[in-house]
Amino acid sequence: MKPQVWDTIQKFKGEGRNEKLENLVHFALFERSAIQKEIDQLEETRESLQQEIEEYRNLIGKLKRVEWGVNDLLMIADGIEKGENK
Repeated sequence: MKPQVWDTIQKFKGEGRNEKLENLVHFALFERSAIQKEIDQLEETRESLQQEIEEYRNLIGKLKRVEWGVNDLLMIADGIEKGENK
C-alpha cells in the first residue's frame, strides 16, 4: 500500500471512520480492477486491429503486384497487336 494511503487510513482510524474508509479503499480497489480489465480488453483489441491492418497491407501489396502483372501483359499484348498490324 502506498504511504499516502496508509497515512490517510491511520488518520481516519483515530476519528472512528475506519470502517467507512475501508469501504472506500475496497471500492477504489474494485474500480481499479475494473479499469484494468477495460485496459486489458482495449490492449487485446489494439493487437487484433494491428494484425488486421498488417493483413490488409499484405493484401494491398499482392493487389499491386497483380496490377503490375496485368499492366505488363497489356503492354505485351499491345506490342503483339502492333506487330501484327505492320
